Amino acid sequence: MTEKELRKEYNRVWKELRPRQHLAWLICYVEAWVPVFVVLIQLIGGVNDEKMTIIIICIVIFAILELISTVIMVAHMREWPKYLEANKERLQSSEESKKV
Repeated sequence: MTEKELRKEYNRVWKELRPRQHLAWLICYVEAWVPVFVVLIQLIGGVNDEKMTIIIICIVIFAILELISTVIMVAHMREWPKYLEANKERLQSSEESKKV
């Protein structure tokens, strides 16, 4: 493959991976705040039936987000070898062209 073809493949694979990575980061960020909200709800005026319902909903949301981010990261990791291979070939081509 020529360097131009390798660069196209590298860019194509990276464009496929990038949105998944950003989505996983966003979900992880939201996940980090769910337990904080649960603790804040508990600290504000004790726990009653309404607050317990909110806490359970927060825990369910946390579990769903965790599942989604895990699925995204597994899909991301399946594609990662393609990205690494394209990057490796691109780097080797650029090193060879520098030597010449």
